[in-house]
Amino acid sequence: MKPFMFFSTVLNLLKACRFWLGYLALGIIAVLVMLPNFVVADTSSSVIAKPLPQERVLGVLALNGTKKTIEQWTPMLDYLNARLELWHFRLQPLAFSEFESAVAQRKIDYLIANPALYVALEKKYQVFRIGTLTREIKGQQIEQFGGVIVSAKGVDVKTVLSLHQEQIAAVDNYSLGGYLLQKQMLAKQLNIPINENRVAFYHNHQYVVDAVISGDKKVGFVRTGVLEWADKSEQLEVFRPPQTPLFPLKLSTELFPEWPLASLAHISYSEATQVMQQLFNWQSPVMHMGAVERYSWTVPQNYLAVHQLLQDFRLEPYQQPPQLDFHAWLAQYREWGYFLGVLLLGLVLMSGLLGRKTSRNRHKSQQLLPLQQEQQQKIAELQLQLKQAALEAERWSIVHDSFHQGILVFSISGRVLFNNHTIVDYLGYAQNELTECNVYQLFANSHDRNLIHSLVASLEVSENNPLGIQEQPFELITASGESRTFRMSILPVCHAVEWWLIMRLEALS
Repeated sequence: MKPFMFFSTVLNLLKACRFWLGYLALGIIAVLVMLPNFVVADTSSSVIAKPLPQERVLGVLALNGTKKTIEQWTPMLDYLNARLELWHFRLQPLAFSEFESAVAQRKIDYLIANPALYVALEKKYQVFRIGTLTREIKGQQIEQFGGVIVSAKGVDVKTVLSLHQEQIAAVDNYSLGGYLLQKQMLAKQLNIPINENRVAFYHNHQYVVDAVISGDKKVGFVRTGVLEWADKSEQLEVFRPPQTPLFPLKLSTELFPEWPLASLAHISYSEATQVMQQLFNWQSPVMHMGAVERYSWTVPQNYLAVHQLLQDFRLEPYQQPPQLDFHAWLAQYREWGYFLGVLLLGLVLMSGLLGRKTSRNRHKSQQLLPLQQEQQQKIAELQLQLKQAALEAERWSIVHDSFHQGILVFSISGRVLFNNHTIVDYLGYAQNELTECNVYQLFANSHDRNLIHSLVASLEVSENNPLGIQEQPFELITASGESRTFRMSILPVCHAVEWWLIMRLEALS
């Protein structure tokens, strides 16, 4: 308590003197007195343990197999692990079918994939590109790649692409350089649509080359750079190489940005920036002698063209057709809007004129309808007359064909109209005697006459052609007064407005 009493006395003294240096002196005295009361912490136990690095998984699309993927990207991961103490990077090769689930479940933290797969994941899972791959090829730095259409020498590639698409080998339906770029080029330049269901996918560029060389397939789709290092590629030839003198590799399609390196949404911007700062200074060892020599990374490129390609083919994530915004469309295509408006107006006017002309034609048709009906009725009558004439001609042909039989034609009243010489021989009457007699008097019994009368009665009420009498035995009276039995048929024929009966006789004995 004595030090505090001392301070109080001095303070009162200084206040009384109102001397400003007293406050300074008071502070110095307080420090000197209280300093021994502070305990200095023992720094020997203050050493903080160094934190363990966090694991980061880099997923890489393994288009050339797991072994080559590990050989290709392990040097880069060793480089990062040696320079970034906070993280430890591990490589994970992935197939096309495994990539989306790995991103969705956060099994990977960074990815290297082809641009088509990347933009699909960017759209669905908000992955963010932080760099674009650069390849040093024959001393030239290139940041783009394309597709190549290859075939065995002598193959008619255009015929295969048009008619025999089951003979096409490709990498994958989401492979940009191994399928989509070729599909785009063929649709735009040659108007040849590729049916995905007919193409065989091998999921490996070397397998596609092997399939074409072995003859299993006639045409193959691979990315640029494959032919320069693939085995036995000298046996293949390239279809329709474009005019790209500055591009050092064999090429059939347009060029697109190279593969991106992207971070997933859960990776912080600060971490991704540190990773890329290191990779901008990295360069791979020589990978393939004579072709792709070294890899490095540059700032991320624009992949909008890849988005547009997926939209054109309606591939995931653009399976649904885009919603049409009329105002946005009109603002973008104003001239086309004016043209379509004028075209629509012209179509409306033309439709009105055609409708008016059609109405006039319909009115004229209604006026001509009675005349057409009258003409149709006359045609029907003529057809009926022709039919009756044909029937009569057929029946008279029967008379002619039966000339070896006795023929007697008479009216329903019994008057003889015609007879041939055979019936004269059968009955023994002279020609003039038959002409003057009544046919009904020739029948020997009343039963036969009644049968003929029944036939005549049916003719008077029938509208159709009756069948007549078919080959029945009748007894007729000869000129000598004797009765003789004949097999007789009677066929009625309508001649003009009256019925004629044609009698055919054949002697039974």
